[in-house]
Amino acid sequence: MTVSWLQIFEDATKLFSTSEVPLIVDAVPILEDIGDSLQAVRDDEDDELPNVVRVAAQAALLLTHKYSLLSADCELYQIAIGWLLSHLCLELCLFFVLF
Repeated sequence: MTVSWLQIFEDATKLFSTSEVPLIVDAVPILEDIGDSLQAVRDDEDDELPNVVRVAAQAALLLTHKYSLLSADCELYQIAIGWLLSHLCLELCLFFVLF
């Protein structure tokens, strides 16, 4: 695997180690990135990782799925993502109109 499996948690650690409370629109995409990376570790096609690491990645992946399902139930998250997407679309439209 080209990326060290320990680096999977680096962005999340930096985000959650700050004195400010992270916004849900920042936290959930990082959780999704962690899930994608854990899946790559679990599926390790190059056979570089020990089996115990791959089993641990599967256990962690199950935990990320649990929290992903909980975030899907959160109306605030869905409102925040909808607002973010509409805001980005507005900025993109303005960009093309002005330039």
